[in-house]
Amino acid sequence: MRFLFPAQSYFRNKRVMVRVDFNVDSAHGKIIDDFRIQQTLPTIRAIQSQAKYVLLISHRGSFEKPCDDTLTLRPVARHLARLLRRTVFFFDGPLGSFGLLNTRIPKHAVVLLENIRHYRGERENSKQLAQQLAQHADCFINDAFGESHRKEASLVAITKLLPSFAGPLVQNEIAHLEALKANPAQPFVVILGGVKLKTKLPLIKDFVKSAKYILVGGGVANTLLQAQGLRIGNSVCDTEFMEQAKKLLRCQKIVMPIDWVIADAKKQKVIKTIATYVPNGYAIYDIGPKTRKLYASYIHKARTIFWNGTMGYIEKRMFGRGTQAVQQAVLLNKMARTVVGGGDTTPFLRKGNPKSKIQNPKLFISTGGGAMLAYVAGKKLPGIEALKNNKTAKQK
Repeated sequence: MRFLFPAQSYFRNKRVMVRVDFNVDSAHGKIIDDFRIQQTLPTIRAIQSQAKYVLLISHRGSFEKPCDDTLTLRPVARHLARLLRRTVFFFDGPLGSFGLLNTRIPKHAVVLLENIRHYRGERENSKQLAQQLAQHADCFINDAFGESHRKEASLVAITKLLPSFAGPLVQNEIAHLEALKANPAQPFVVILGGVKLKTKLPLIKDFVKSAKYILVGGGVANTLLQAQGLRIGNSVCDTEFMEQAKKLLRCQKIVMPIDWVIADAKKQKVIKTIATYVPNGYAIYDIGPKTRKLYASYIHKARTIFWNGTMGYIEKRMFGRGTQAVQQAVLLNKMARTVVGGGDTTPFLRKGNPKSKIQNPKLFISTGGGAMLAYVAGKKLPGIEALKNNKTAKQK
């Protein structure tokens, strides 16, 4: 990374803007999983002790609901205050009036701006919005790896106006993913699940070069099973990618399920384990017991592991056994350097093993979903590329 996180003294008396990823789930005003918030705390503390103030920028939810009150960051501000054990000032007004708050807050204050997607221009990577933000900062830190695959004002346009640097979290993410790509110890086992083959195709094509085995589950496996000629009933399937799936079947590194758990597609109550075609009206919801044992045998021998995507429909506990089996095998292998990431995979892993990081020091849990997949597949992330091209920081 060309523009690394500067020494703490650099931030002395500066107004520091930090782009973070606090897109976390909440229920009844309380945060359910604060993993992403926790991962950013070291950065905030390192800057806050020196800076005039730290202005945190984040989003919640999608652009489809730009002013949804349920997507406010106010509960995040309360939760962050408890974690930091200090006041976190929350600002939800027009950016032009932020200066009024600035005159009232104490030195070294931490301020969280309301959901940046509530402000016009974020999605369009607006220079005007970036200018409004830049008026209130002397430098910019990108510590939101999970959002760096997006070309938005608070990630890209802002870097053209302020000295900009990669935060410690971003640097750590890239270091682990680069090590995974560069020279993984063999056997290198890749585990891919989730709903759509579409999102995993670039990964499979890239990992075919370096992985020893690629274990598949979920909708990804369903599509490959149908491409193999198996009748899969009402199972989730990417039919539009059938030709690509047929080409992938030529690769001997891809390990397919040998049995699966099916259930009534409507009521999901009549559950069976089979290794043959799926009758109409039924759907595949998980990998079967023989597949669990098979996959665990590959995982136990691995020296490098990459896992993204669940093995089944984990929204219902009875279809989570395949993912649980993979999780247990991954955590038991303490010899392998392991990277886990994904919107469903990471919460599942952390829910069952909140101290998994301590139990397995070689395990790295990524904060990225789409960003992680894009980076591993060799795509350039706009938020990272913007830091590389930041001439203001280079002059510093």
